[in-house]
Amino acid sequence: MHPKKVLIVEDSKLNARITADIMNKYGYETDIVTSGEEAVEKALNNIKSPDLILMDIELEGAIDGIDAARVIQQHKDIPVLFLTANTSKEIMEKIKSVSAYGYVLKGVDEYVLISQIEMAFKLYEAKIQIKKREELFHSMFESHDVVMLLIEPESGRIIDANKAACHFYGYSKETMLQMDIEAFVGVSTIDGGQKCSEALKEGCNHCICFQRIANGEERLVEIYSSPVDYRGKTLMHMIVFDITEQWKAKRELEFYKNLFEDSLNEIYIFHPQTLKFIAVNRGARENLGYTEEELKEMTPVDLKPEFTLQSFKELLVPLLKGEQKQIVFDTMHRRKDGSLYPVEIHLELVEFDKEKVFVALVIDLTERKRMEEELKEKNEILSTVMKYAGDAIVMIDDKGKVTFWNPAAQRILGY
Repeated sequence: MHPKKVLIVEDSKLNARITADIMNKYGYETDIVTSGEEAVEKALNNIKSPDLILMDIELEGAIDGIDAARVIQQHKDIPVLFLTANTSKEIMEKIKSVSAYGYVLKGVDEYVLISQIEMAFKLYEAKIQIKKREELFHSMFESHDVVMLLIEPESGRIIDANKAACHFYGYSKETMLQMDIEAFVGVSTIDGGQKCSEALKEGCNHCICFQRIANGEERLVEIYSSPVDYRGKTLMHMIVFDITEQWKAKRELEFYKNLFEDSLNEIYIFHPQTLKFIAVNRGARENLGYTEEELKEMTPVDLKPEFTLQSFKELLVPLLKGEQKQIVFDTMHRRKDGSLYPVEIHLELVEFDKEKVFVALVIDLTERKRMEEELKEKNEILSTVMKYAGDAIVMIDDKGKVTFWNPAAQRILGY
């Protein structure tokens, strides 16, 4: 490892030599110049720049140490540690005006001098590491295909926006940097909690809210934000995910799920090979008396006493071969308590997401059968009354044609 090189800028050659000897003693390589102009020349035009400059403030010549440091740092990032015998307020303010690494009083003990120099190197290394992290962050920030923003927490002003953000919101980067977060967000988070902009400024992991983009469209976004130190400021780093389509799909799925679950008819979905139920809606579960878990271990054959496994599989063949689109048939269903009820079944083979499943729409015929029986009984009673009535009963349609007459009418009328 090569020794670190320190450029000593001191108009007193004696003091410069003493300082150089001390630094050489501790393993530093030194070079001496006596003016600000020479310091600029050495720092900027040499092939190898010094690792640190130990700069006297009050130098003879056109420029003093402060001005020389300012010129150098406009072109190269070299740490500067000032030497001074003057600690007046004016001198301290001048030191603050440049990116200095502090100052050392002339004539201090050599251990203090070396300690200050080592501290300056450590500060510089820390600065380099921070700069590298910032460059890495900015590279990741700018090139990432996820929407990212940097905002000022207090004002909500947008400090930076990556390409993905500009594309998503529909604004140029120049326009984005003139805006604040209020321009995008809705009134409140989707759960009705605090104001969106306030939640984002404070940091949230995560919050969901609607945001307006340039064309006036509202998009539902999921946002993660956290504080980050960037270029000497604490900013809020926001990562934005557009979940509009997922949200729409979720709502649509919930709609169809409710449609399936709340249907007054019984709906069964079962596997084409194993015949086990995949899903059974609430109406079916309540009528049968089985739980969802119990039904998932069962097949349609378990509910249909009129079918064997073989006969039910034979029923499915026309659907599996594509010979029929739908099969409609009547049978009986058996409840968990053993009671039976009549059903009409509409059975189809449906393809969903490249998989085929059987879907059965089942209509409970109990009420219809009851009404049919009542009507049959009433018709039988009416038929008996008309047959044995002593009076003539004749029925005529709207065209005057006789459609019925009873035995009494035949006896009385002679026809």
